[in-house]
Amino acid sequence: MAYIVVPIDFFEKDKRLRKLMFRFEGRSAALPIHLWCLVAEKSPRDGRLVEHSTEALEMALGWTGRRGELEAALIEAGFLEKIPEGYRVPNWDQEQGHIWRNHMRASKAARALHRKETVGATSTATSRAPSTA
Repeated sequence: MAYIVVPIDFFEKDKRLRKLMFRFEGRSAALPIHLWCLVAEKSPRDGRLVEHSTEALEMALGWTGRRGELEAALIEAGFLEKIPEGYRVPNWDQEQGHIWRNHMRASKAARALHRKETVGATSTATSRAPSTA
């Protein structure tokens, strides 16, 4: 299971969050975290939400305000960038890149374990085979 990292002083010191909260008051505090969870699930490698429309993004984040308002606020605050294919979370690699790195490390370990088990099972099977001599 992947985990996002939220600095312990995020709610007090993150300037991006302050911009968002100034615009929407207290109801926006969890939106960046929800965004990071969505992106971690959909695109942990590069932090992109490809082929996501404004409506799809806002629906995925549970937004009930005016359409387009959340997208604009997330972009203005610096939590999101609009790209031709959809959206991208700026600095994803620095802030949440551990998700992909951990996934790759776990995949590599699983492959190594599988190779070890396969080699071990094959050598055990051949060493237990009856001799024909």
